[in-house]
Amino acid sequence: MAYMKDSEQVDTMLAVGTVLDDAGNVTAAGGYLVQLLPELGRGPLALMAERLEDFRTIEPLLDQDFTPEWLRDELLYGLPFTALDQTPLSFECWCSQERLLGALSSLDRSEIQAMIDDAEPLEIACDYCNKEYRIQPAKLVGLVTPS
Repeated sequence: MAYMKDSEQVDTMLAVGTVLDDAGNVTAAGGYLVQLLPELGRGPLALMAERLEDFRTIEPLLDQDFTPEWLRDELLYGLPFTALDQTPLSFECWCSQERLLGALSSLDRSEIQAMIDDAEPLEIACDYCNKEYRIQPAKLVGLVTPS
């Protein structure tokens, strides 16, 4: 919250949590981020700050019949609001061979040249989606050739 206040200059309240089973697997996760707009008056601001005290830890709520709409309605109870949009949540990774080559281009040229000289393909896996990439040394030549 301090980061948002310093960087965005917006009063922000947030909480995130996860529920794990006995094996350590995530069974539920949720959270909120509430940003208080400058035009909010002192009365609603005080009401919101007091209301959010009940939601400092969110994990106990995740075991119930938790939905984002339920949480929104509870967080904003007693305050007028307009729901503007909803977008589905999905697991996506934007990794690609082009992005990977872009990251490799930030290495020192001598390191890239050593990879080319090694003549072995690079095998790299994305830490997010686990997609595996195999980059041939010939693909790295352009990273050391002056353009």
